[in-house]
Amino acid sequence: MRCCVESEDNETFSEEDKDDKAFFEKISFQADSPLFETFIEQIQNGEASEEDSNNFDIIIMMRFCSKVYKKESIEPWIMNYFADNFYKILLGSYLNEEFNVPWDPKKDDRSRTEKRNIKLFCDIENERRNGTGKIVDIINETALKYNCSFEVARDTYYKFRKNLS
Repeated sequence: MRCCVESEDNETFSEEDKDDKAFFEKISFQADSPLFETFIEQIQNGEASEEDSNNFDIIIMMRFCSKVYKKESIEPWIMNYFADNFYKILLGSYLNEEFNVPWDPKKDDRSRTEKRNIKLFCDIENERRNGTGKIVDIINETALKYNCSFEVARDTYYKFRKNLS
């Protein structure tokens, strides 16, 4: 049985809803906090709590929404973060694999090879877009990174590229 609690404005919330509301208030605060940059540094340096690390995607989503609704500029790295993850989803990755949200547990039914191939393609494509060298060299370097042959890396890259065009 769910226990209900009345809020200050006489709305009725179950205990579960109350927990959800408190969770989103905390996330919203972190996304709009003047300490947001400190939070990001803690994430990058591995100094953040496990809870904050697990909620990273939600906090970034909340910051994005908050900035859009306030008609403020959005940090370029947030836009790149979303673009990279959406691109992986367009390649066949699952939404809950790219964005960690607590209400949608990750399911992992891809083989190790399929996961490697998605990463392989993304790395090659990112290097190609950065214009750091010839495609042949980029494919060769990426193949070495993922311990596969040049031919496997090349075939994987062009297979994904053909599917996206």
